[in-house]
Amino acid sequence: MAEREQAIKAIRYWNKSVENRKVADWANSERHYNAAASRYYYALRLAAQAAFELRDLSPLKSSDPDYWDHDELLDRIARVYNPADYPDLDTERWFKKAREFRVKGDYKQLPVESENMQLLLGGGKKIFTTIRAEIETCKTGMN
Repeated sequence: MAEREQAIKAIRYWNKSVENRKVADWANSERHYNAAASRYYYALRLAAQAAFELRDLSPLKSSDPDYWDHDELLDRIARVYNPADYPDLDTERWFKKAREFRVKGDYKQLPVESENMQLLLGGGKKIFTTIRAEIETCKTGMN
């Protein structure tokens, strides 16, 4: 895929990520913790897909270039944002926790306490910040 097309696709994923994060923040503020956990996980998942697009990485388990299996995405994010290059992100541990919260939020019941959401929101903040910087660099390069 041409570099400009990849950048456009990455920005599209990023914008969807931001939209999901806003919904998660709203749901959290309204004490809808199950919905917030789910939307926040998908916000981070879409942010990761934006980062993968910038690196020209495609899913291996799917013929659909827009679909990442949850396990494959977790494995890939841990390698892209590995501890040696990004020691303060702890992406693998955080993504596992975010996925656990998402599953509980979608199919079970998160404990009704905001500490869980604070953990979820706090853990992903550095990852969002890192990926946002990459997207901004990409946007600047397109101008």
